[in-house]
Parts: sequence; C-alpha cells; structure tokens
Amino acid sequence: MPTSIFFIKSGRFKILRKVDFKIPETSFDASNITQLTRDPTIEDYEKDKVESKLLEIDTLTSGDCFAEQSAILKEPIKYSVITAIAAEVFTVDVADFFKLGREFAEAFLRFSRMTPLD
Repeated sequence: MPTSIFFIKSGRFKILRKVDFKIPETSFDASNITQLTRDPTIEDYEKDKVESKLLEIDTLTSGDCFAEQSAILKEPIKYSVITAIAAEVFTVDVADFFKLGREFAEAFLRFSRMTPLD
C-alpha cells in the first residue's frame, strides 16, 4: 500500500498493468474473440499456458496525480508508473492528507481521474 499521494508538476508518466493472457491452443482459439478475452484458469497456469504482458493503460501529465485511490482506501496499487519524460513530482504523506478531513478525502476520490481497468 502506498504511504503517499503523488502530484505531477511537470513531465509525463505511463501507467502499466500486468495482464495475463491464455495462450491459444488451436488456430480456432487464436481467431475466436471469446477465447482470446477469457481469463486464464488455474489449470491454464498449472499447464504453463499463460503469457503475461505489460500493457500501457493510461498516460499522466502535469496536474494529474497517482496512487491516491490506493493510499486513501488502503489498498495495494494495481498498476506500475514509469517516467516517460523527465518529471517533477510533489508527494503528500497520506497521514498529512487525512488532516484535511475525511470528507475532503472522499470528495477528492469522487473527482479524481480513475485508472482504467484491464
């Protein structure tokens, strides 16, 4: 869980998420959208029929922030953030952020940019 919220003053960041894909077994599976988008099963993992990819799911620039949802809700971050262009970032410790009040934190989450799902 993050202990800070990160505010981007300048620069550009990429948000990446690791996504597991089931490796198609037949040419039919490889051309069937239902098969390609199905989540791998435990059996697929056991048989080593899963491939992991890092996918870029969003880009952040000046004025954006990240890790706020995970920090406020005390959840693990479900993505990675990498710098794409040299950047300046301000950090605010979650404990300091909560000194602004729970209502402020809840409002901040309602209006913050949501990270896309897989």
